This record gives sequence, C-alpha cells and structure tokens, in this order.
Amino acid sequence: MKISEPGPFRSLQETDRRWVLLSHANPEDNQATIWFATQLANEGYSVWSDAIGLIGGEDFWGDIEEVIRYRAAKVVYLLSRASNDKDGCLKELHLAQSVARKEALKDFVIPLRIGDLSHADVNIRVSSLNSIESRAWNVGLADLLRKLDDDAVQRGSAKDFRATSEWWKSRFATSLSVREEPENLYSNWFRILNNELVLYWHGLRRTEIGPIGLPQHLPWPALESSGGIWTLATVDSVAACLQKPYYIDRTYNFLKRRGLMEHELSQDKHCFGSPIGLVKGDDIAFASSGGRKGRRSVVGYKTRMNAHGETWLRYWHYAIQPIPAFRPEFIMMIRSHVLFSSDGKTLWSSPERLHKARRNQCKNWWNDAWRDRMLAVMSWLADGNATISIDIGASGPLVIDRHPMSFESPVSYVLPQRKESEDADTEDATDVERNDEGDDDGYGDADDEHDDEEDDAGADEK
Repeated sequence: MKISEPGPFRSLQETDRRWVLLSHANPEDNQATIWFATQLANEGYSVWSDAIGLIGGEDFWGDIEEVIRYRAAKVVYLLSRASNDKDGCLKELHLAQSVARKEALKDFVIPLRIGDLSHADVNIRVSSLNSIESRAWNVGLADLLRKLDDDAVQRGSAKDFRATSEWWKSRFATSLSVREEPENLYSNWFRILNNELVLYWHGLRRTEIGPIGLPQHLPWPALESSGGIWTLATVDSVAACLQKPYYIDRTYNFLKRRGLMEHELSQDKHCFGSPIGLVKGDDIAFASSGGRKGRRSVVGYKTRMNAHGETWLRYWHYAIQPIPAFRPEFIMMIRSHVLFSSDGKTLWSSPERLHKARRNQCKNWWNDAWRDRMLAVMSWLADGNATISIDIGASGPLVIDRHPMSFESPVSYVLPQRKESEDADTEDATDVERNDEGDDDGYGDADDEHDDEEDDAGADEK
C-alpha cells in the first residue's frame, strides 16, 4: 500500500466516522476477513476492507487510505503470522496510529489475533496495544462486538441480513449461491443393523473372600457396575472370562485388534488412529454409497526445521471416535480427530501441543477431506464388505452399515471454486518460520508437507 498526503476528499470529510475497517494480510487472511466482515455487517455495522469493499452503507470511490483518514470509526487489525511482518499491513497500521494521535481517537486501532502467533513474536508496533484474542473466531467476535458497543460505534439494526445478502450477490455469481434444488448430504451416523440387542446385567460372586475381578482386556464391550457388569454378552461368554480375578477395562478391542493406536481424550473418552505402515501406502481406497470412488491418506507428515537448520518429520494420524447412540435411531456416530507423533507410531500426549499442531495441519482441510477420510476408514474396517461386524459376546455380532446415513436437503449450495494452490495434495513451501511457544521439540513450522492424497475421477477432493 502506498501512503500519500491526504487529498481534497471533501465529500468524505463531511461524513461522520462510522465504518469498521478490517486491516489484514491479503490474500493470506482473506477467509478470516470475509467471516468477520459478514458477522459484523449482520450486527448492523458498516464494514470495509480492501479485499471485500464495503458491506452496509453507501458505496463510494475511495481506497483504504481514505477510509482510515476520514471514514473509519475503528481499524480492526487482524493479527496473524502474515500480517505481523507484511510491509503493506504495517504501513496501514502506521497510518492508523498517526491518525489516532492527530485526532485524539481513543482505541482507534484494535488488534484481533486470529492465528497461533506467540506473544513474544508480536511486532513491536502492535505489542503495546490492547489486543483481542481470537484463536476461536466466535469468541473473538463476541469480545469485538462488546468493545464496539462500549465505544458507541454507530450501527444499524442487528440481524438485518440484507446488506450481507446484497454484498454476496454483487461479489459472486448467482450460480454460486443457494439453489432451489435438492441435495443429498452425508452424516457421521452409521446404522446398527441388528434387529434386536439384549443388554444384560451380570451379578458376580466369589467362592472365597476377595475382590470381584474380570480379565483386564475383554473381547467385547462391557461396563463395570457395583457387584457386576453391564454388557451385551451372554452369561456363557462372561463365565468363560472368569478364570482370573482381573480388573475390567473399557473395551475398544475391535479397533485395537485391527492395529489402530488408542489415544485418551478428555473426560475419559478415546479415539483411534492408524500408525504409519498399517495400510499399504498409508492411504485407503473407498467408494461412497452413490458409487463415487476415491483414495484418502490416513497418515501423512510435515517436515519441520529449527533455527539450526535441523529437520524432522511431524506425522499426522487421522483418528475416529466411535460413539453409540440410541436416539433418534440405533446408530454408531463417528467423530473425527487428528493426532500427531514424531516417529509415526508414538502419539503425543500433550493436549496443548496437539491443539497447536492440529490448527497448523488442518487449516485447509475442508468438509470433503474429513468426510472422505471417515468413509475410507469405515471401508477399511469392513474389509470390503457392506457391513462391519464386531464380536460382542452375544449370539451374533454387532453389525454396522459401512455407509453413513444420508439426508436430502430441499435446497443446495454451490461453493466458489477453490484456488488451485489450496486444492494441491502436497505442499512444497520454502519458508522456515521461527518456533513459537509450546512445541516440545523446539522446532519451527514446515518447509515441506506430504499428505499423499489422490483421488479418482469424479471425487471432489481438498
């Protein structure tokens, strides 16, 4: 951005300051900018950025310099790794700070942190300002709305979506919006096909003094209860496991027997991911219920480099968390997770470290990436069959449909075409970033990435 002396914009000077300007790195932070801009516009604010133009209010022929000098009530500086040291962003920040000093505008610049940039790495021009934390965008938005309201920034009627709708229509072709056409949508619900299942409670007794115990790893699901267990297994199946007084364990043995690694989540929940080499090439072929064929990787890596030029591989592992449910139908819900390791086999245990790596690795994983990995893993568990069979100690196995339940929406939505660089299966970056807080190995971000994804004709890959 070129900063020049203010010109004779009398028509602009006659207008009160009431716009919220979003200063951001273009194109790196465009998606975040669009999200915050539309949310603010829906709350009645007039919003402007050089990437989206104006949402709400009358149009005009200005540029970002004119908005900062004459129209902006607040300059929201979207602080990220990109904007932290990008020359154009810093020039906009410098201009805004100069205007604030000259016109005595309190809190004219509001930094809004939208990435994983550490406090220690924040540019000195921004570090002295009170910033809003927005690693979770909805949380940052709520804090920003409170700040704008406290500072009495002018706004129109909240929840009036006309301005956003008009902006969208002017920006995107009508073919890239909501259509009055039905669309089939996948869920993460997989039907349990058994006509009838019996839940047993087996009371346990001992012939001698001592604690009641069961084998540590049961071959079927069970839950310990006072003096006994709840299970779908018959009394004969339970009796066969009472040879040694072992403690009962929650059972996910079907997934562990298939070679998946177990990871404990919060609240005593568990998920399971593939180690490197469990499946050939670490990717799985699958076919949707509609016949669409494709392949998805379930393990990949990212090369990381430290300040000394030493490199290592950070492996990611797609994982599933099975959750049985009885309403609205008898189903198995599959929740997706991504785990990380340094060797492809030993999962990290630190929640903070996993969270940071997940944000970095999965920032460009769209819905189809998660959906197809779920379909691929369920296809692998079915061993090419139409169903997945799990021994539960009953007269027959638990039978789960390998295809998810789908629902028909009366309308459909066509997303704008993603850029080619965003759709690439592999990424070969050359920049090496400084390490930020919380990385146990002391390494910075990636200089090479390998997802090893490919897709057959007809699949919609990301």
